[in-house]
Amino acid sequence: MTPESFWNYSLNEIIDAMESYARQAKRIRKQKIADDFVLTKALSLNLAAIISGKDDLCNPWDFYPETFRKDKEEYEQQKLEADLAEYREKRRQWAEEFNRRRRGV
Repeated sequence: MTPESFWNYSLNEIIDAMESYARQAKRIRKQKIADDFVLTKALSLNLAAIISGKDDLCNPWDFYPETFRKDKEEYEQQKLEADLAEYREKRRQWAEEFNRRRRGV
């Protein structure tokens, strides 16, 4: 609020502006606390997964499913393609080993 507008406002308008500012500051503070909480939870889950030896780390869509829906679909598609490529490679190696043993080499 500029000094000029302050002097042009009535007492009730000034009180409303101050209350509005207080509500806005409270809303921003709550959002920061919620964001910090989600960050802390994500870090603790990922740290626990790493310590226990799991490859299953949490992702943003675990906390914000609507916001990251497309990212999740892309990730799942890439993971499926990687798993399929890994399966094909293992299958190819198995076939090579099987043929090698069959030939007696």
